[in-house]
Amino acid sequence: MIRFAVPASLVAHLALAQTSPLTHYRRAAASLAETNATVAQAQKKFASCRSGKLQLAFTSTLPSIEGARRAFEKRRRQAESNRQALEATRLRLEEARKAKHGSAEEREASEQHYATRYAADYELPMESIAEAIDDYRSGMIEYAALVSRYAEFCQTKGITDASAHGFVTSLSADVSKLLEHAEGAKVRSTQTSTPDVSTR
Repeated sequence: MIRFAVPASLVAHLALAQTSPLTHYRRAAASLAETNATVAQAQKKFASCRSGKLQLAFTSTLPSIEGARRAFEKRRRQAESNRQALEATRLRLEEARKAKHGSAEEREASEQHYATRYAADYELPMESIAEAIDDYRSGMIEYAALVSRYAEFCQTKGITDASAHGFVTSLSADVSKLLEHAEGAKVRSTQTSTPDVSTR
């Protein structure tokens, strides 16, 4: 068997590609379809509940859960807005890169400028977007788990006022955890700054 030595520079490049912000973003974005399907299924089961006693007991808890969901959705929309801004940045950088330069030194300087700005103004800010999507995904999975538990309990026969209240009380710790997570998402969304879109 013939063995080929893999250059150390190529190994390093491949390792970097696997951990780059852009790769992180692509993996995070790829997970959204599955997450959204899980949430949609949970919401469908939730809406099928016809127990008036359980619905009444859940009245004071539902706004908190839905408020958490809206907070996660807001951060996802902000991440998408930031991603679009980054794509506009990338296009401007690429347009500037295409500009004709006279000397080899000028072309080399232009290419170096492009590589530096691409890393700083496009790739690096993508990390915060990927983190926002990861946080959205984990938050919505928590949300889906809560409403799924509600829907499953709703299938219980003979639900009484007492059992309904007892079940809702049993959710309190997980509801509090979801709210804390959502509040953190709100803070991070507020602190998200607009990326540097300069092409200087």
